Parts: sequence; C-alpha cells; structure tokens
Amino acid sequence: MERLKREAEDLWEHQQDVLKEARKLAREAGHHAGDFTRKEVAPRVRGAYKSGISALGSAIATVQAFRDKQVRDALSGVGRVRFQSPVYIAAPPPPPKAKVGRWVLLGIGIVAAGAVGYAVWQTLRADDDLWIEDESSEALEPAATQETAPVI
Repeated sequence: MERLKREAEDLWEHQQDVLKEARKLAREAGHHAGDFTRKEVAPRVRGAYKSGISALGSAIATVQAFRDKQVRDALSGVGRVRFQSPVYIAAPPPPPKAKVGRWVLLGIGIVAAGAVGYAVWQTLRADDDLWIEDESSEALEPAATQETAPVI
C-alpha cells in the first residue's frame, strides 16, 4: 500500500512538471506569435488597407468623371468609331494523327508486359514437382545413435 502511495505521488509530481513545461512553451509561443504579428502580419494588413483606400479613391474619381458632360460625350464618341482592319483568329492546330510507328510500339509494349507477367506467374505458381521431400526422421535416427570406434 505504501509503494502504491509513493508511485501516485511520483506520478503527480511528474504531471506537475509536465504542466509547468507546457505553460512555459505556451508563453514562449505567445511571444513568438506577437513578434510575427508585429513584423509580418501588421505591415501586410496596412499595405492592403492603403491599396484598398486608393482603389476606393479611384472609384470615386471615376464616378465624378462620369458626371462631367465633356467626359460622357468623349466616351460616347468612342463607341461609334469602327475599325476597318479585319480581325484574324488563329485556328487551333489539328490533333496529331496516329502513325504506324505508334501502333507497332504499343504492340511491342503489350507483348513485353505479357511476357513479364507470364514469367512472374511461372515463378510464383505452386508447383509440387519442384519440391524435394525431406528424408524421414526414422531413417536418420539409427545413423545418429551408432557410435564409431576410435581410431588408434
């Protein structure tokens, strides 16, 4: 009973040490996270915020420009201009046609795969004729019990 009590106390002390180390590691991780936030995350957020504000400013400027009659007239005139040069669109290249060489190589590959498969099957199949039976233990016993006469 005393031994069990001692082991329980040792286990309790060990758990307290583990918890103490875990708290220490968590505190250190928090410090690293704060440093990372200050050095990496905050500058990126500030940059995104500034670019968002500038984009918003551009959008407001565009809206203000559309309110100007001269800008609207200039933009409406752009839509009426027609380009006389034709537009050429390149056709996609035709798919490659299967040539005889491909079919020959494919056939050779299939035959080679079949040959390898057959060789593996022949190697791994259970062939009872290939096994040599052990000699019976009865035939070995008399030879083991015979004593040889010493040579003088």
